[in-house]
Amino acid sequence: MTRGSSDASFFDGHKSDGVEAIRLKFGLSQGAQLRIPPNSSTLAEKNDDDSNTKVQPHPHNASGLTQVPLPTAIGIDIFSALVTAFAVAPGVAIIDKAVISQAAGIDTIGGSVAKCVTDLARNPVKFMRQPNVLVSSVVYLGTFAAANVVEAVCNEMDHPAGMAKFIASSTANMGLSIWKDQAFTRWYSSSAPRALPSSTYTLFALRDGLTMASSFTLPPIVAPIIADALAKHTTTTDSSVLLARAETISQLVLPCAMQLVSTPIHLAALDMYNRPVVAGGMVNRMTTMPFVQNPGDFLKTVGFRCIRILPAFGVGGNLNRSMRSGLRDYYAESRK
Repeated sequence: MTRGSSDASFFDGHKSDGVEAIRLKFGLSQGAQLRIPPNSSTLAEKNDDDSNTKVQPHPHNASGLTQVPLPTAIGIDIFSALVTAFAVAPGVAIIDKAVISQAAGIDTIGGSVAKCVTDLARNPVKFMRQPNVLVSSVVYLGTFAAANVVEAVCNEMDHPAGMAKFIASSTANMGLSIWKDQAFTRWYSSSAPRALPSSTYTLFALRDGLTMASSFTLPPIVAPIIADALAKHTTTTDSSVLLARAETISQLVLPCAMQLVSTPIHLAALDMYNRPVVAGGMVNRMTTMPFVQNPGDFLKTVGFRCIRILPAFGVGGNLNRSMRSGLRDYYAESRK
């Protein structure tokens, strides 16, 4: 017998002796089966297998969204904009009609809102098919779609999306909002329908530029600042959770806060349509505008425009972002 075979017999014998000693120590019968734990190399291999089977996170782009092919991203973005537009259009149409009706002296804001809400409750389908709701839907479909698609293209090209997104959303929103306001002003004005003066168009454009800045451009800039403040006053240490909360807060608060600036501009634009000529020039016009003479009505109008902007770009902005994120994640999971 060779040395190698004798060594093997030696170790096999000692292994048998060790097994027998274990049986005697624990009172096991001869036929009892022993479970021998795997050696360290087996454990290492198992751990490697486990690590390979863990769900790996999807790659994200500069906007924090899961990366998907550009055509898919554009399809998701347009669909998200469509759903968001029809979700926010009824509230926007109700408030816009109420504000314009009060500015024209046809109805009060509260009275107009009550009538529209009653119509919505009685026949939602008929209400959603009204021209003012459909026009509002087109405005927000175009606005959100422009912002979403431009951001997707910029991310695909590794180009900063901030300024391009602002220009695209502002251009779409200004053009579509002026078209909407022109229609609403003619539908709900006390005077005979006529062309809007250039001064009204200019003020509408300024108003919409401020709205776009507070809805799309400022929230990503302000959110990290809010997240830092939250970190100092909460026990949460997860930076991603804090940033998500800050994004929601900034998306809700900033568009509403901007109404303190944009509402006087909006009412001035309506006044220039309702009162084409005012004796005494611009100074007299500014001092005799209805919202200047009735501060209570002005504050009420600001409040209702905050309610209007909250679903439009506050809740609507969060819904749009959530749908884009969720649909991208779903697509990435389905492709595995």
